Amino acid sequence: MTHYLLLKFEPNYFNDKLFQYIKETYLRIKEAIENIEAVAVYKNCLDRQGNMDVMIKMDLEGEDTLNTYLEHELHKAFVKAVDEHVVLRVSFDVNE
Repeated sequence: MTHYLLLKFEPNYFNDKLFQYIKETYLRIKEAIENIEAVAVYKNCLDRQGNMDVMIKMDLEGEDTLNTYLEHELHKAFVKAVDEHVVLRVSFDVNE
């Protein structure tokens, strides 16, 4: 299963330092949870009003792994650190 997370932050909040924090956090999450097969973090390349700032793609063994990730302390710490600055969040899950 593939889990996508797209985030849009309040104006002037998203920057290279935050992008690096997100990448490092999600690599740590991948290392901490056995059944996460791959993680990729992308930064939007065009500054357009309708675009998101960052997209995270996670290849997971299955729905149980998604639930483990959502309840993991690293994920909860990430949410706590950035949630008040998120203006739009979209998640999407697909089995291929």
